[in-house]
Amino acid sequence: MKLAIISSIQHLDLSLKGDILYYLSHIDNPIYIKFFRQQKKYKISDNSIHEQKEIDYQTFILRTKTINANEIIIPDHMKETRLTINKYKDFMKKHYNEVKHMNIQTVIQGKYLDDIIDCYKYYVKDKRVNIIGVPFDLTPLKLSNEKYENQMLNRIVIINKISQLRNKKQVHLLGLNSPLELGILKKYDFIRSNDSKLSVRCALSNIKFKDYITKPNKILDLEVDKLNNEQIKIANGNIKYLKQIGGEKNEANKTEN
Repeated sequence: MKLAIISSIQHLDLSLKGDILYYLSHIDNPIYIKFFRQQKKYKISDNSIHEQKEIDYQTFILRTKTINANEIIIPDHMKETRLTINKYKDFMKKHYNEVKHMNIQTVIQGKYLDDIIDCYKYYVKDKRVNIIGVPFDLTPLKLSNEKYENQMLNRIVIINKISQLRNKKQVHLLGLNSPLELGILKKYDFIRSNDSKLSVRCALSNIKFKDYITKPNKILDLEVDKLNNEQIKIANGNIKYLKQIGGEKNEANKTEN
């Protein structure tokens, strides 16, 4: 699958080591915006809802167009199926003509497994949708007492459920709980790509993926955090490890409906 490496503004060169680029629309920084605008790689524009920094639709669309994004992630509502679909309908009714030249990614949400799968099925039926995002933190089932392991195991269950559906669209894995997760999920050929801060977040806490146990408590602040020289080496090693684990099988191009 294709990998997008999310890094802080201080180390945007690390993002170029990924196969595709992932832009967070809430960051209103001229250096950040200029960097993405200048890149020729495939670019995904995220709605920043998971960062709890959602911006208004018009600003989101403007910034997405400013960087010449190839793909836009339509706003969703965390853990809520009905509200997510209603939000999608509202956005598309008002702004579809402004974004229809891009690939459109929708995000499945829900508290219960059946609702999450129904959300996926809903988007499969919509011909305007090119790819469907599956978040890293959906937890309809209690599969482990450890937070990130539970999230990982739940996403594996969700992906397995999707694999059994007759009608499918390609999937983008939103975020990552562990490098192991990519190793397990790469066998599914309908998974196109993944984005993650994990390589850099772990480096910030001096964690190498070969010694990985769980996510560090320290959150990566994309606008502030700076790595020292040793941490940059760790980040590069983590990215290399992730690419070896995740593989590079699917092309991030226009998905056929």
